[in-house]
Order: sequence, then structure tokens, then C-alpha cells
Amino acid sequence: MFHSRPLISVCLPVCDGAAFLAETLDSILSQSVQDFEVVVPDDCSTDHSLEIVAKYARLDRRIKCWRNPRRYGLFANYNQCIQECSGLYIKPMAQDDVLLPDMLERCVNVLSSNRNVSLVSTGRTVVDESGLPILSDVTAETPETLFGRGDVYPGEEVLRACLIPLRNIIGEPCTVMFRWEGARLNFNEKLSHLGDLELWLRLLKEGDYSYIPEELVKFRRHQKSATSRNIAQLRIASDIVQLAKLLSPTLADLGC
Repeated sequence: MFHSRPLISVCLPVCDGAAFLAETLDSILSQSVQDFEVVVPDDCSTDHSLEIVAKYARLDRRIKCWRNPRRYGLFANYNQCIQECSGLYIKPMAQDDVLLPDMLERCVNVLSSNRNVSLVSTGRTVVDESGLPILSDVTAETPETLFGRGDVYPGEEVLRACLIPLRNIIGEPCTVMFRWEGARLNFNEKLSHLGDLELWLRLLKEGDYSYIPEELVKFRRHQKSATSRNIAQLRIASDIVQLAKLLSPTLADLGC
């Protein structure tokens, strides 16, 4: 029996993601905790992404999907998800990544047992198109390597580590979970690549951070991924300039 309000809202923005979408949906539906909804706006895909999601939705009432009236872009499409979410916790997801079976449960356990934690993330394995690990693409810096092993880290300490120098030690959207807090948690739609990091930094100003070191996510890297496109089009450089403007008050508070 599911509650009128689901425990978790999985946000899965989709745009031309047919190649890996079924595997992604299967990994969500196979979670050890089953009290969730999956919110899937299709951003005017030119492939059969929407047909794939609609097929799953016919079989599972927890999946809500629709086609946007126009193409919004990644972070605006994430915001379409958040506006329709009703879960206690928000789980961002990407159309080509894969969750291990206990990922949602592990994150919920952290957030439900510690009200001071505003953001939790897990370790992840970087994989290629075939799902095989990319051993040369292992991230050297993690919260553990920077701060040592611990259950909870002070939000301001992690915020400083992400800004000086600029780096994302939290992880990609597929690795994180946070509490539903209304519209103020929208992604910044002016950013093309660093919109996730900008939101993580805002969350760190609200509370502490917890890191689960086990690799509970497969983060897929391939030529058609959003990350690859943004690097090729130099969008990261533009985002750094925008981020510096947005975070100037925070940098000043940190004495920078």
C-alpha cells in the first residue's frame, strides 16, 4: 500500500535518451524501497524516448510522463520535474545512468535519521556505453580523501572545498538526494553545465552533508552525453563566469 504522498520523487528529465532509458527505468523500479514516484518530462525528443517511458507508465502507475510543449533544456526540464514532485525526498536522475538496488534506501536512511543533513550523495562507478568501468576516469578527490572518513560533514566546510578551488566533490545528479523544500530549490536555468553544483552549494548553506562511499550508481560517460556536449561546446567556461557572479556574496562570506 502506497501513501497518498510518496516517500521519494525520482526526477528523470528526458531528451533523446532512448539508447539507455529502459536500463535506467529498470534500475529505478528494481530498488529495495518501492515507495516512490518517477516524474518524466520529455523535452521534445526526436527519438522514441517518450514511447519507451509511456510503455513503462502503462504498466506502473507510479510513473508520470508527458511531452513538453517546446524544448526547455536540461535544467529547465529538471525544474519541470520538481514542480510536479510530491515526495518527501527528491532524487535527481539522468537518462543514461543506473542505480544499484539499495541506492534509494541508503540515502533515505541518512536523511530520515539526521535532520541536520540537507544533502546526501554516494560513490559512483564511471562506465562506458557498454556499462564497463572506465578505470582511467576514477575521480581522485572525494569527501573522504579531503576530510577523512565520517558520517556527516559541516556544510560550510564542504562548500568551501567546492569553491576553493572550483570543483564538484559532491557528484552528478544521479548520486544525490535531498529533501523536498518547494520552488526555491529549482535549478538555475541560466547555467548549462554547472547548474547541479550551484544547487548543491545552495543546499550546503542550509545544512550538513553526508557521503556514502559505496559505489551505488553507475555514471555513464559517452560521446552523446550532456557532459560530453557541454565540454565540446565550451559551456563550462561560460558557466564558471556566471557562477562567479552568482556566488560572489558567498565567496565574500568565506573571506575570498
